[in-house]
Amino acid sequence: MSRDVERIMQRPKLIYKKSEVYCSCISVFVVEQTRALECQKCGKILNAFEYCKRIAKKQNNVYLGVKILLREKEILYDEVEDLKRQRKNLKAQIKRLDNR
Repeated sequence: MSRDVERIMQRPKLIYKKSEVYCSCISVFVVEQTRALECQKCGKILNAFEYCKRIAKKQNNVYLGVKILLREKEILYDEVEDLKRQRKNLKAQIKRLDNR
């Protein structure tokens, strides 16, 4: 066998339990020997793919939230501009009626 295969065979096998897929702690570090993620606070071994997927989903949700808020800002800005224009027109109408 080649060295790489021997090295892979000698690695300790990780057993992922359902309860260890998710950790609410933030401090996670990489265990280089096993190529796994381990929580610094509670010591749970995390599935690296699931962890990265969860982080990516959070970032995507934040991005979509910001995009929605920017669109709402544009809508509100347009509404404020319309109200200013209406106010200006009403003031002009009042002025014309007072001058009669």
